[in-house]
Amino acid sequence: MSEELRFIKEQSLLSFRTQQRGGKGVKGMTTKDEDGIMSIRYCETHDNILFFTNKGKAYQLKAYEISDSSRTSKGTAVINLINIEPGEKVESFVTYSKTDKFEHVFLTTRKGTVKKTKLSDFENIRRGGILAIKLDRNDELVWSNLTTGKDDVLIFTKTGKSIRFHEGSVRPMGRNTMGVRGIRLIGDDEVVGMDVIKKGDNPDLITIMEKGLGKKTKTDEYHPQSRGGQGVKIAQINDKTGRVAASQVVPPNFKSIIITSAKGLIVKLDVASIPRLSRATSGVILMRFSNPADRVASITCIEQ
Repeated sequence: MSEELRFIKEQSLLSFRTQQRGGKGVKGMTTKDEDGIMSIRYCETHDNILFFTNKGKAYQLKAYEISDSSRTSKGTAVINLINIEPGEKVESFVTYSKTDKFEHVFLTTRKGTVKKTKLSDFENIRRGGILAIKLDRNDELVWSNLTTGKDDVLIFTKTGKSIRFHEGSVRPMGRNTMGVRGIRLIGDDEVVGMDVIKKGDNPDLITIMEKGLGKKTKTDEYHPQSRGGQGVKIAQINDKTGRVAASQVVPPNFKSIIITSAKGLIVKLDVASIPRLSRATSGVILMRFSNPADRVASITCIEQ
């Protein structure tokens, strides 16, 4: 099943009603057997969107350049919007407005390398894209986020490990450079997500496993460490839970979470309905699947 972003669409948040925990969700996009929902993000019409590919390149669009679509439609092919090259695939994207006070783009690869670059280095990107990071031969750029220069970074792996460190431990680097080690991985472990904690905040962190179990945990349980360590446990992983699918910091005043499955089902839940549990726990059932082959693909928090 392909995990890259091949189609993209814009639709109103009113397309989804809030449900109870443990529901099977509603159809969020028409998919074929080889398709899966990769990511869902909240943005406004005039926001900028930066797309990052597995090959370490960055592309740019305005939100209004993406066509508004119905809840079940597949959307527009990404190759019709940005000029990605053969073998290149979009793996992540960030959205921001002119009024946001972000200073840096923080990038993380599948093998745990991180890099910080000034956001101003990504202004006025030509349609053919620009290089965002140099990569090792067997690595891919998969996660991106925006930081203010004073934030902490959290990295999560599929086997249930996480590390928190201050972004100041990563110096800003130009686009045409390699990064530094963010987390040390053991065996076949891989990074499955990265998020940012604003200075002075103690938000909840929502963690969801592949088989639909999840929880929220206060981020002060993740004490800052030195960059490049093995981290601490983020969840109890077993056959019932599957591996960690996604984890995200809940921004202040955001009241809902949307869970997307690989087969295109979507559940919208109140954040308040998700129990707050400690780091080393598995959580409760947040989403069920009719298809045994389905699994959680992505989560995103929204204000409504």
